[in-house]
Amino acid sequence: MNQLSTIKERLSNFNETEFQELCDCFLSLRHRGYKAYARSGAHDIKQKTTKGTPDSFFLMPNGCYLFIESTTTEHKGKNLLKTLQGHISACLDEKKTGIPINKIQEIILCYNSNLTASQLEEVNKEAYEAIGELPIHHSLNSLATEIFFHHKNLAHDYLGLPLDTGQVILLEKFIEEYDNGKQKLA
Repeated sequence: MNQLSTIKERLSNFNETEFQELCDCFLSLRHRGYKAYARSGAHDIKQKTTKGTPDSFFLMPNGCYLFIESTTTEHKGKNLLKTLQGHISACLDEKKTGIPINKIQEIILCYNSNLTASQLEEVNKEAYEAIGELPIHHSLNSLATEIFFHHKNLAHDYLGLPLDTGQVILLEKFIEEYDNGKQKLA
């Protein structure tokens, strides 16, 4: 099995908690410069999900929010479609979020399966009508590809995959390992 297929297989077998944690780390690497971050859909101490809308969010420098919803493969086909549509509706419900629609910059959907083009259209409709922006989709295929090409540290830390020799790592990871005195660096 090639490395990209291995990443897809591991992602598709994640439980909700593991998947949400991976997605939050992935997105925090992509959206640097945020002013605040919270995981309202995760327990503060225990590794388990909780009810919360959205699952996670970033407050951006412009005062607007990125709402993040993560969903695992227990929701496939029509169930996935209904689940994602429900997530969008909940994110747009000011009573549930406490945030007015005009303060929502983007809704980001992470899921460890894939949609067809027509399903994507169905999911996108309500968000586009409400905020004038299409939701960002991080499906199984896009997450696996991003992790494989740009975030090998996540593949190592969350998927247990040694995808490289460790000779080239992110600057932040180098500083962390150097400061911790692990002496694993040449």
